[in-house]
Amino acid sequence: MSRITLTLANTIATQLMKKKRNKENALKDKLGEYAYQCLKTRVPKEIISLYEKKVGNDYFKTSNYGYFTGVGLGYTSIYFTPNIPVKQNGATQVTDREATKLADLQYKWKEEVKANNELQKEIERTLVGLRTYKRVREEFKEAGKYLPVENLVKNTTSLVANIDKLRNKLK
Repeated sequence: MSRITLTLANTIATQLMKKKRNKENALKDKLGEYAYQCLKTRVPKEIISLYEKKVGNDYFKTSNYGYFTGVGLGYTSIYFTPNIPVKQNGATQVTDREATKLADLQYKWKEEVKANNELQKEIERTLVGLRTYKRVREEFKEAGKYLPVENLVKNTTSLVANIDKLRNKLK
């Protein structure tokens, strides 16, 4: 009868949380995309076109995050996937509508992260509380498929080392 370790409980909980984490990542991507669009509208079109042509990209200061300020937003940094040419100084002042949407998207993403972390810890505690592979397979079938395969050989009392070789060396 094998026991559930903390490491195994964490591994199983991570596997069970994949779908939830995908939703979390989708919210993060949506936030990043909106932040990117907010920044892109404030960069002159000539600079964007020159940057996209990859002409003289060494002369541009680029970033994959932006600092934003606005009503209800405070001074917030948000990461996004593509790089964009940015100014050297300060945060981007966004409109009230943009600030509200950014703050809302950021709040939804942070709440999803918090909820997912709590759920993962709860799953881990449950698995450790069930203690054995058998009880996990019986009572928490969703987690049972992520358990490692148990040894088919039952507990044996045979020694691991080959005693005959040791005896021969002692002679």
